[in-house]
Amino acid sequence: MVNAYSSTVDVQRLHYQMARLRYQFLKSQLDLSFTLATFVRSREYGERLSESCRDTASKGYRTAAMGLSKMDLPESEKEILRSKLDLLRAVLQNPDTDARELSIVPPNGVAETNGHGTAQRPRLDLLTRRELEVLKCIAEGNSTKQVAGLLGITFKTASCHRTRLMDKLGVHDLANLVRYAIRERIIQP
Repeated sequence: MVNAYSSTVDVQRLHYQMARLRYQFLKSQLDLSFTLATFVRSREYGERLSESCRDTASKGYRTAAMGLSKMDLPESEKEILRSKLDLLRAVLQNPDTDARELSIVPPNGVAETNGHGTAQRPRLDLLTRRELEVLKCIAEGNSTKQVAGLLGITFKTASCHRTRLMDKLGVHDLANLVRYAIRERIIQP
């Protein structure tokens, strides 16, 4: 009897973990698709790359929309995914939209407002010069250890700068941090 109970608990835990992974996959798919959709605006790399980014972003949109319709998620998580879908749809429908004009949706899915109902974007002037250097290095694909080596600081100091800048920007994953750096023209795509 104990084995049957523990096996049921294991199956429930496995289902929960699978649902978490599917949710994280859809969220990451939308973030990546949004980043690719913002590359569509950049004609300097050629029409072929622009078209390829647009096609891939559109496929990501369709995958996420279909996945969202089939998944049984809490309403709060569905709302996060819906808001990301809406932002992606806005960029895909109008490729000339400046992605910096769109609100940044933090990980909890609720856009911060400035009290007048309009979205408030995190400001670069909140970051120190060193945090900006760390942001640039990270967005260029360097690990925290590599950032420390490039800037001549310890790993712990680089990690502290990274944590502080992510907190100030309200961005807590690498994909959104890179996307932010591209939108703010800290690095070129």
